[in-house]
Amino acid sequence: KARASESEAPPAPRPDTAHPQPKNTKKESGKIAAVARIVLRAQMQHEVSIQQRFTAWNDETLKPGDTTDDFEAFQTTVSHKDGATLHKQVPSDMWCVTRRDLLHFRRVVSRAVREGRLLPTEMDPFDPRDNRIGPSIPTVCEQVIKPMTLKAGNVSWALMRHKTGIKCDLFVTHNWSEGVYEFIDKVLYCWPAGARHAYCCMLSNPQNLDIGSLLERPEESPFAAALQSARYMLVVPNKRSSIYTRIWCIYEAYLAYSWGKFIYTASAPVHDMKRRMLVMGLVDIVCVLLGLLTAEFFTFFLEPYIFMLLICGCIGSTVLPLMIKNPTLHSVLNHVGGAAFAIMVGMSIELVIEETPLEGIFEVVPPKAWVSLCASFSISMFAFEADRLWAAEAEEEAACLRAGFTGKLDDAQASEPRDRDCILNEIVASGKVEEVERAVNVLINAGMSTPSLRAAAALGANVQSAGKWSLGMVMFVLIMWIQHPAIHAYYDSSCGGTLRVVPYLKVVQGIIWLVFFTRTGPDMKGFAANVGGKLAVAPYLVVWSCWAGGVATFSSCCVRLHCAPDAIGAFVLGPLMLILSIAGVAGVARIRFIGPWLVHLVLSKDVNIVLIDPRLVVPCTSTQSPRSPDTSSKE
Repeated sequence: KARASESEAPPAPRPDTAHPQPKNTKKESGKIAAVARIVLRAQMQHEVSIQQRFTAWNDETLKPGDTTDDFEAFQTTVSHKDGATLHKQVPSDMWCVTRRDLLHFRRVVSRAVREGRLLPTEMDPFDPRDNRIGPSIPTVCEQVIKPMTLKAGNVSWALMRHKTGIKCDLFVTHNWSEGVYEFIDKVLYCWPAGARHAYCCMLSNPQNLDIGSLLERPEESPFAAALQSARYMLVVPNKRSSIYTRIWCIYEAYLAYSWGKFIYTASAPVHDMKRRMLVMGLVDIVCVLLGLLTAEFFTFFLEPYIFMLLICGCIGSTVLPLMIKNPTLHSVLNHVGGAAFAIMVGMSIELVIEETPLEGIFEVVPPKAWVSLCASFSISMFAFEADRLWAAEAEEEAACLRAGFTGKLDDAQASEPRDRDCILNEIVASGKVEEVERAVNVLINAGMSTPSLRAAAALGANVQSAGKWSLGMVMFVLIMWIQHPAIHAYYDSSCGGTLRVVPYLKVVQGIIWLVFFTRTGPDMKGFAANVGGKLAVAPYLVVWSCWAGGVATFSSCCVRLHCAPDAIGAFVLGPLMLILSIAGVAGVARIRFIGPWLVHLVLSKDVNIVLIDPRLVVPCTSTQSPRSPDTSSKE
């Protein structure tokens, strides 16, 4: 309104013309003051509305209607006058971001690319249409982070989002060679369950200030302070080279080892996982219908002994993948096993529908129970296929960590020779060179590096893949140690007399194992799941198939058909599963003579197990990106 009244007012007289005296000076000044108050009040309301909008934005992701212009308006409204002073006032272990901050940052970068604010360069010719890798982090830092934080007073992105800071409990280490989408997706996908706030150098450090002054003494740097506060360290590999070819990443590994931190390897979400599972599910639905038709037109398949032989064959297809490493054969067996059990579900449903007199095995375990068991096994094949895809992704990340890494700290490089010399001298003086090299190798082989895994590796055990647990193995334990004996107890088809408690004992063992598995640390889950699957479920399935299949085929079916297998499971395999799971990989590795071998047996997928020195590293050929020469220096 003030601007409109000014535009409509007559032009002011020129200085060299007449100077009429203003009339009613007090009245005019009062009007001007009133207009000024109106304008000031409107401006304050506008600022408050922007403050409220972006205060809420700290706790939520970007809405579809929000724009980058709104964000820039927010910066000019709540900018900090002196970023350097703010970073001195807020401890460096509180320069952190949340998961929502990372999601928000990804959307800001994506929008900047779409609007032409973030452009490819000669050093980084990224594809603007790509939504999986994205522009490199140095490019994002120059074209997004620095300009936006400059308007906010030269603070870091983290303190721009959280002025008072938030305490670090997750430290993210990387070497700036990856794309920003790839980096954020990996961090969000592998974010540890107990972590809330993450220190990430590109967002935590003030990129417009003199970062070099913060790194003069590595042991007093923001990296060291944040890592000391954190409980977890997340290692983000990239396809260009191992992050452990860079001295600062080596230093962070040294500090994490010295302070006993849990170190994880981040991996990307499996591409097309939902589509693969959907296709597998549709195939199994077709197989259920095929089972119904088979039982309708080929009734001899419903003969008790033939049905039992088919069940035993299906079980064989589920046990073999536990020992096979070949990914193609593993995938084939997963699909075949899922389809076979789906067919058995259809045949069991046909028996339920017909309501014919039950004979043989069906007198002991009715068709309804077979429907539930076969359906559970079919679903477990989905889990094993998902495990295979996750394992392939984890192996790819491990190969990225090996690429260019010689296994020796002395070969790490830095953009500043002074930093390299200072860091190496500190590690050598500590006398922990070999321990840090071993910790990095444990991380590459196991997918994580924790005190217990490092202790097992030091005893000679190969802890490969110990950091990843199998969903399929867990489902196997739940099926065979809870669902299966519960069915036996319900239909009273297991032991009788004083041994009637056998199936109940198995159920109790399964529940104890499940409680332990859910409450134990992440470095124990992989070993516990493999112990349950390989040393309990697999032997039980072999014993049960031979016993029940033999009895059903060559003799009349007895009411106590499952007594012998259940007794072996309750008194031998179940206690063994619980003892080894609770002992953990480090405890089992300490068993004299057979400890390391037993760890190999549990964790390895090779039929012929070879003892491998965990300190040996096989370097991989790096996959070069079409991007610039080395921009991987995080310093």
